[in-house]
Amino acid sequence: MKLQLGLPIGGHLRLGLQSEFIGAQRTRDGRLGGYLLNHLTLQADRLRPGLAVTASIRNLFDRQYAWPTGDEYALSSYPGRGREFWLQTTISF
Repeated sequence: MKLQLGLPIGGHLRLGLQSEFIGAQRTRDGRLGGYLLNHLTLQADRLRPGLAVTASIRNLFDRQYAWPTGDEYALSSYPGRGREFWLQTTISF
């Protein structure tokens, strides 16, 4: 389940918070617990004509979690990604 909130914070800036809940999952060796991931985004539209920049922190609180795998893998789960920083630039013309 995902929940997303976006707030204008002045001018062409927008702040976004996304929460993503993943429930408990079965693996062939047992069960993985559920977890909540939070992501924070700052978006600046029209810095100049045709230029937008977005900066994000994914897994804001560096939550430890795991994904289940299929039977073709040696491990029944593998670790999820830690905190990540993303920067995106969009140029329109």
